[in-house]
Amino acid sequence: FFELSKILAKQYASTDTLSASKTINYIYMSGLEIADIFDNVIEPSNDIIEELVKSEKISNTEEYISRKNITRSIEKFCDNKPNSKHNTKNALCVNFEDNIPDLGVVMSEVILREKGYNVYNTGSQAKLGSLKDFIKTKNIDLAVFYLCNRQCCNSVAVKNLRKTISQIDGIISFFNSMNLKVLFGGEGLKLIDAKNIPPSNTFYTFNDFKNLI
Repeated sequence: FFELSKILAKQYASTDTLSASKTINYIYMSGLEIADIFDNVIEPSNDIIEELVKSEKISNTEEYISRKNITRSIEKFCDNKPNSKHNTKNALCVNFEDNIPDLGVVMSEVILREKGYNVYNTGSQAKLGSLKDFIKTKNIDLAVFYLCNRQCCNSVAVKNLRKTISQIDGIISFFNSMNLKVLFGGEGLKLIDAKNIPPSNTFYTFNDFKNLI
């Protein structure tokens, strides 16, 4: 897995997106579970890219481009499981508004689709009040918020921690008022004091997420 992660990171860091996409497809076609691919290959490859930035072997701009290209590659998995009227469950995936990357949200979306959900991904967080009508119209059963801990994740920057904690409290209150389950994922949760999130509503790996849903 680690060798695959290094190969993938090198391909993305050099913007060789075609080779990277082929690598991901090869891994998937070999029969590995999608959650295992995310946990053991995609996430470590992101860590490698982050280390390249810290050691100044690539620039921040190159890092952002790499992460965006990874996200685009992963989004293709959503095409394998499109929304369908035959699906009986509906989920909403939302990114924290201060976060630049949305890879964690997209990977969550893929897992949900694999589990038979119709998934609606809002990207950066919309105002909670504006989501209410949409949630009712689409009969949303589950909402997922993702918070990573990499340097491009502004929601866990020191200056934004209080705001992020306040947002989490608001999110929990909002979805509780609608009697809907909400899950929070990502290593960024370990950086904040979010006492109101029940442990049963958090995940740090995509295998954990798969088991929660």
